[in-house]
Amino acid sequence: MINNLIHLTITIAPFFLLGLVISGLIKALIPEKTIKKNLAKKGITSIIKAAIFGMPLPLCSCGVIPVATEIKKQGASNGATTAFLIATPETGVDSISVSAVLLGPFMAVARPVSALFTAILTGIAIEKIATSPNGNVESKTIKSCCSTQGSNNSDHKCCSTPQASLKESCCSSNPIADNPSLLQKFINGQKYSFTNLYDDTFKWLALGIIAAAAITTFVPSEFLKEYSGSYIGMILIMLVSIPMYTCATSSTPIAAAMIAAGVSPGTAMIFLLTGPATNVATIGMVKSHMGNTSAAIYVGGIAVSAFVTAIIVDYLITKYDFSITTINNTSEHLIPAAISWVSVLILFITQKNIRRLVKNR
Repeated sequence: MINNLIHLTITIAPFFLLGLVISGLIKALIPEKTIKKNLAKKGITSIIKAAIFGMPLPLCSCGVIPVATEIKKQGASNGATTAFLIATPETGVDSISVSAVLLGPFMAVARPVSALFTAILTGIAIEKIATSPNGNVESKTIKSCCSTQGSNNSDHKCCSTPQASLKESCCSSNPIADNPSLLQKFINGQKYSFTNLYDDTFKWLALGIIAAAAITTFVPSEFLKEYSGSYIGMILIMLVSIPMYTCATSSTPIAAAMIAAGVSPGTAMIFLLTGPATNVATIGMVKSHMGNTSAAIYVGGIAVSAFVTAIIVDYLITKYDFSITTINNTSEHLIPAAISWVSVLILFITQKNIRRLVKNR
């Protein structure tokens, strides 16, 4: 168990660190007003734009809620808001980089493509079928986001209001200046990435690594192979992952452990798609802002899309013999060991509790 924990940590650390740096760059270089301008329109084009815009953004499953709320208030359609809500937490630069090393190139590409498909399909379904009631998102929806993250300190005070602006993002008490220099934008982006984003992700990533190590160590491969690739197995994984809160990055080592233990890659993909996009806070936001029908379509659209994606992924891997990396055949020496350990050290030093300890001293 300890060996597996060390192996996973060393393997993931440099790629996760790289993902945080790139996420900070995206945060710094993509103006928030550009997002609002392009998404505050109705129609399928806005749905596609919303999904594409959301995919690389450094926002977690709950962090996306106030941003989506602001976009909706700016006039975005239900479909565009839905597409943004799905695509943003399902993928991110950090999760894609971790996917590449733990799951292999095919899954690293299939994952964002599947997320894009899911977001657009569900967004179109809501746009065409559901109607939206009037009214604003209730503050309790966003409060539940912060309570889910386990945060009660003043750094997360903006989550208590649905009027939190894009400049504040989610749980940010340090809004970016109106006209910052390029250097200041870079600093602000990295500060956001290594505080807000990292803080939101750390606990779930740590739990994901522990769960993955436990699955690899203790779960007999025969236990999971029994339902591997079957419709029953896919449905069981879906039923477990829909109510579960997990971010895109933390779900990756768990999916890799599932595959190593005998679960088909398609079944693992269901977990990767449904877990990050369907939690109580997000479903509550959709229900209160768009209505019960939209909430049902939201969950149903993600479930159906994930199921179809799973079948396609397993078919393509079988037909074209794509190579799938697993925890058992990854190596911490994909890059020099010294860099891996330095990455672990950086992530340890910048962890929230360590930062607080240093600050208090």
